[in-house]
Amino acid sequence: RQRFWVALLHVWNLATFDTFARTTFARRGGSIAALAAKLLIREKQLQLMEIGVQSGSSIKALSSYFQNRAVIYGVDLNVDSITTMAANVFGFVADQSSGESLVALRERFQAMGIELDLIIDDASHALEDQLRTCELLWPLLVPAGYYVIEDVQHPESIGRFRNLPGFQFIDLRTTK
Repeated sequence: RQRFWVALLHVWNLATFDTFARTTFARRGGSIAALAAKLLIREKQLQLMEIGVQSGSSIKALSSYFQNRAVIYGVDLNVDSITTMAANVFGFVADQSSGESLVALRERFQAMGIELDLIIDDASHALEDQLRTCELLWPLLVPAGYYVIEDVQHPESIGRFRNLPGFQFIDLRTTK
């Protein structure tokens, strides 16, 4: 089965779901609601990764939305903000601008036998970092997994992703 890339242009900010995670996530953007529904019908505990956690607001929203149905891995240069957040949230230190750091992260997950249902890239928002991260962490996805790139800076950048297998572009700027 195929894995899917989804590039989101300047709109999906899970931090806004901090208080209203369940209703907002289901209400905003049919594409995101559909993605969540597809993940929730899987009859297993989900494995999710977010790269670029900053204060941990989006990790908190994911934890609230998926509750005990998911284990969530936050990746950033500093994960202090999420280390005590919830029993199903784990922090990993990595630098998105370093291929070496990302390879080490991938190898650590592979050594633990962890395969991911969803990866969200919300880190540097630099195109080269996004491409490098996609390339290096793609093997961690399960078949029919999703890789979401938040805040692709320019529509013309999408062409750089088109060669990736299973690529799908969703521009949520126009989704109500």
